[in-house]
Amino acid sequence: MKRIAPILLPLLFVAFNSEAQFTRYVVKFRNKGNNPYSIANPSAYLSSRSIERRTRYNIVIDSTDLPVTPGYINQVKAIPNVTILNVSKWLNQVSIQTTDPNAINSINNLPFVKSVSGIAAPHRRIRRGDGRRCPSCEWRRSNRHGAPGCALGSGSHRARI
Repeated sequence: MKRIAPILLPLLFVAFNSEAQFTRYVVKFRNKGNNPYSIANPSAYLSSRSIERRTRYNIVIDSTDLPVTPGYINQVKAIPNVTILNVSKWLNQVSIQTTDPNAINSINNLPFVKSVSGIAAPHRRIRRGDGRRCPSCEWRRSNRHGAPGCALGSGSHRARI
């Protein structure tokens, strides 16, 4: 038992701390219903260049070109502790950021929401054994990704063909 405890305790600590909680989510909508825009008037939501290009290449304007229904965005935005990060009209979805599980439940209960999926957990920096930050976490500043002693390694040995 004395030999197992030093091994088992760190493993339990890592197991409990490795459970990632998502902070960013994708909210997919069921449809583009109640949209104030229409396919018959594309100049309200497409640029003149875009309309000219579509005419030149015979690309038909369809429902994927309609913006996401503003009412859907406003209702999601009105939920406390939710920040909208991005809107995709072609995928009919928004990406949001929140740490509040009640906010996710509220969004899931909206009638026009198809699904809510977690996409990112908080970023944790990996530290090297000597206490300095891993170059792969700061590669933009140091350009030393894969330097000797890097916790993640260069991966070049895996790329050989």
